[in-house]
Amino acid sequence: TMKAIRDRICEVAGVTYQTDDAKDVSIRLITDHMRSSTFMISDGIMPSNEGRGYVLRRLIRRAARHGRMLGIDGTFLARLSETVINESKDGYQELEDKKAFIFKVLTQEEEQFNKTIDQGLAILSKMMEETKAAGQTVLSGENTFKLYDTYGFPVDLTSEILAEDGIIIAETMMNQEVLFMNILHMKYAVEVAKLGSLNKAAETLTIATPNISRSIKELEADLGITIFQRSAKGVVLTPDGEEFLDYETDILNRIDHSHIIYK
Repeated sequence: TMKAIRDRICEVAGVTYQTDDAKDVSIRLITDHMRSSTFMISDGIMPSNEGRGYVLRRLIRRAARHGRMLGIDGTFLARLSETVINESKDGYQELEDKKAFIFKVLTQEEEQFNKTIDQGLAILSKMMEETKAAGQTVLSGENTFKLYDTYGFPVDLTSEILAEDGIIIAETMMNQEVLFMNILHMKYAVEVAKLGSLNKAAETLTIATPNISRSIKELEADLGITIFQRSAKGVVLTPDGEEFLDYETDILNRIDHSHIIYK
């Protein structure tokens, strides 16, 4: 099975296995990730931002990125998954029964990833150039969080790309994926509150932040990042520049986590 998948990757990418060490790494990674992803989707796991779904999302997106590194244009994961299914269906009939669904999930996730990856890679490339020009080897926490917040770049993907060019991410950014997701919920709550949906904003925070016991300012200081823009008075601003202070008390009165503060 593994050889068949590997051969199919080489066919799609127009490369030959064991002629280039860097390409061989990508070929082996895609082979492993596509087999795992195909079986996970067949088992009912869907790409998401938590638990096994998050593992699946990372597998799919890493495979997609390494396909790009091999020079593959457009979506291609479903074609590789077809090889996985053809090689395994005798022992796992459910793969054949669910193959249309598996292909759809893979293609949708790949397309979603491709929408943000091009712009994000361009921004990251510029950040890397600026980092090297400054004689540094560490990407700032601010830039790492910006890639996650704006372009949906998982920290491990940013770290992997940087490592290829001898750069690392700031230590404060390591293993902060869950915290980052919570911060995005906080930012979403600000926007929801501005639209007048205070109960919805409170619900968002209650679900997202049960383990956060630090204020936003403390989080910013710890991580070395800017989570919210502030006015000259230090009050959090919504995306269009309006002060959030008017909403803060109402939201916090609606939730049990009164330690979550925004100024």
